[in-house]
Amino acid sequence: MTTVYPESTAALAAAVRAAQGHPIAPVGAGTKAHWGGQLQSDRPVVTLSTLKLNRVVAWAAADLTVTVEAGMLLADLQRELASQGQFIPLDPPFADRATVGGVLATGTGGSLRHRYHGIRDMVLGVTMVRADGEVVKAGGRVVKNVAGYDLMKLLAGSWGTLGVVTELTLRVYPLPTQTETCLLWGPLAAVADLRDRLMASTLTPVAVEVLSPPLTQALAGPNQWGLAIRLDGVAASTQGDRLRQMASGLELGAIAPDFGRLGKGCGRGPGWSSLGCCRATWRRWGPNCRGCGAWGGAPGWGGWCRKGPGNPCGPCAKTMAALPRNWPATKPATFGRSPGGRALGSPLEQAFDPQGVLNPGRFLPELASP
Repeated sequence: MTTVYPESTAALAAAVRAAQGHPIAPVGAGTKAHWGGQLQSDRPVVTLSTLKLNRVVAWAAADLTVTVEAGMLLADLQRELASQGQFIPLDPPFADRATVGGVLATGTGGSLRHRYHGIRDMVLGVTMVRADGEVVKAGGRVVKNVAGYDLMKLLAGSWGTLGVVTELTLRVYPLPTQTETCLLWGPLAAVADLRDRLMASTLTPVAVEVLSPPLTQALAGPNQWGLAIRLDGVAASTQGDRLRQMASGLELGAIAPDFGRLGKGCGRGPGWSSLGCCRATWRRWGPNCRGCGAWGGAPGWGGWCRKGPGNPCGPCAKTMAALPRNWPATKPATFGRSPGGRALGSPLEQAFDPQGVLNPGRFLPELASP
């Protein structure tokens, strides 16, 4: 496998043209390289890294727009925007290490999408390189842009199968003057009741998340069901007081206003070591296996392992294949497009990438998850 680190759109386009006939794997920081399917090809793969495409191209603070290269870390962009009291309301998994282009390619979001929607609604324009090496631009650098096809939404969640994005123009927002995040916990019925009453009230939370007991505990609460609620704006403290009045039957704590901590609460828990049927296999292979992982957000504990081609860890795959007989509950899960989505997506991929060289196999019809 050859890895190329282009420093400009032109250099990346030249690398794509030079790789014609070989599969191309666009990659940013690689934070989600273990998601979905492994790239499938019998030919040598050319990996295109965007990490050296990491600059702010243009920032119109008065117009609330910023244009950046796709390899810029989201965290670095947020720090720069904060110097002028602005931010991009995105809190995807691995927000401290993910690139802006990677967030677009995977279409990932976080709790803030309850209020601000996802990245597909924030991208105003893109520059991308097609599978044949041609540079294509879509959209623009202004909020009220209506020119051309809305390719930006098409690229969100495309996993690099339609083109390699090198530059994005994003809508930015003023930083909230106040932020308050409350953590409440108690019986599940009380948590569900507060959630329902909150959503029917006049309060305007920007994010609401029901937390399983392991997540509540990871956020310094007890091992009980929880509710994390974020309030922004000048009325955040007043709304927080009203929320506390509504929270009868629940204990109240406080966590930092960074909802990204929720994603960090799902670590590799003790579940694997407590299961005798796979303890030895996990200790030997699991921590270094890109095809397997622990799921700390389950009510008890769970894990997952990729089935099929591309999983480099044979021992884990064999062990997980036997687990449905031993575990109390298993459920197959899918990654990729639904049948209806595949019917629409396949002609698009054929139009954008007739030879199928961009990330072949990254979309799999099924990902087994116990």
